[in-house]
Amino acid sequence: MSVFESELKKGRFVVGECSKCQKVTWPPNDFCSHCFGSLSWRGIKEPGIIVECSSKDGRTFCIVEFENTVRVMGTISGNTEPKPGAQIRVISCSFDDSPKFTFGPEKSDL
Repeated sequence: MSVFESELKKGRFVVGECSKCQKVTWPPNDFCSHCFGSLSWRGIKEPGIIVECSSKDGRTFCIVEFENTVRVMGTISGNTEPKPGAQIRVISCSFDDSPKFTFGPEKSDL
């Protein structure tokens, strides 16, 4: 199991950052995808920005970008109407066969 998956199971969203070139590696990997340097793992910097969103069966799904590099898909909690460009935070994350993310509003941006 990767560090990324292990941390998600603990409810922590982490990314690998290269100790040599300081770039964030995404998707998660064991080595830097730019220079093949070793990675240190750290929490994602928030807030993220909604890139796209859609609703189906009463649930709202969105793609959120963090740090101008990391894009993940998840659901939005609550009865808010999200819009692209709004800031958003990770409320919860987990891993059960695949990553799962739930997002919530950053102040009143939604």
